[in-house]
Amino acid sequence: MTTPTAPLAPGRLYIDGGWRSGEGLRRDVVNPATGKAVTTAADATDAEVDAAVEAARRAYDSGVWSGLSGRERSRVLYRAAALIQEHAEELAQLETLDTGKPIQFSRMIDVGNTVTHFEYYAGLAYSIDGATRQTGLPALAYTRHEPYGVVAAITPFNFPLILSTSKIAPALAAGNTVVHKPAEDTPLTALRLAELLTEAGLPAGVLNVVTGGGAVGSASSATPASTRWRSPAPPPSAARSPRRPRRRSSRPPSSWAASRPT
Repeated sequence: MTTPTAPLAPGRLYIDGGWRSGEGLRRDVVNPATGKAVTTAADATDAEVDAAVEAARRAYDSGVWSGLSGRERSRVLYRAAALIQEHAEELAQLETLDTGKPIQFSRMIDVGNTVTHFEYYAGLAYSIDGATRQTGLPALAYTRHEPYGVVAAITPFNFPLILSTSKIAPALAAGNTVVHKPAEDTPLTALRLAELLTEAGLPAGVLNVVTGGGAVGSASSATPASTRWRSPAPPPSAARSPRRPRRRSSRPPSSWAASRPT
């Protein structure tokens, strides 16, 4: 029987709006259901991570995304949701190759919730507004919501498409730019998602994807140009994986689940 392969060129990163061949080592991406390699993924080098963060910083500073109104960003995110729906079968197949889960699960849960994420945050982006406040002083008081900067998004392996989107969509809705490091075992849908978002109208450099192990994640969040490592909460409709009971611990929460400045 022929082993299915991923319809993505092996060993590539998505930086500054386009594909770039990884210059470092490569690792097999294995379908857990078969134990067979479906493609190879790049282990991004420090220089490639720096290039991704610098592209995100340039895009942010230029205002090409951060300078748009929430309504303008909303239109792009709605187009992204429509494109994800249009490519639903392709994304479901990639998700199943990545994780080994049944294809029906990928179609109904993973892709369906990904579309919902983008629609949900597109709606929130449309409603981003400031407000004026009455004070006891003879002064004008108002609030204005502004994007934070470059966001390093590091995502786990169990629901790669849903959990990637739960970080990327709210960050983009707020006007931030993103460097995404998916789990080293399940990078396929993250790479394809970045390409689809560019097709939807996301400017170059606003979303970058670097693949690899923990060292890549550490580099993406430690570089000075990356101003925030965020883990936004998913919308209420998002599927959640079962959790085991947790024992009490005096240790701080793990870094991927925390929202902290770098």
